[in-house]
Amino acid sequence: MPERRQATVAGWDVASGTGRVLLDDGVALDLPAGTLRPGSARLLRRGQRVVVEIEDNRAPSVTAVYLLTVPPGRAGSAASTRDGRPRRR
Repeated sequence: MPERRQATVAGWDVASGTGRVLLDDGVALDLPAGTLRPGSARLLRRGQRVVVEIEDNRAPSVTAVYLLTVPPGRAGSAASTRDGRPRRR
């Protein structure tokens, strides 16, 4: 069963649909073509947070990429101003 881990996009090639991510522990993994799941986005940008599914048969390999999103109903509570203070509503 694949393991899910959070990562940051290090690079993305639109033409080939391939890229590279850095896991939170610093391990770099390639994103083969076709790993970005339908319904996510067509493009990834450098620095974007994602969740990757990793198969680790002999060497770790990414089998799927999902955008990391805020759960519904939580986005409003996390809103803040530039100085870190909560926004007034």
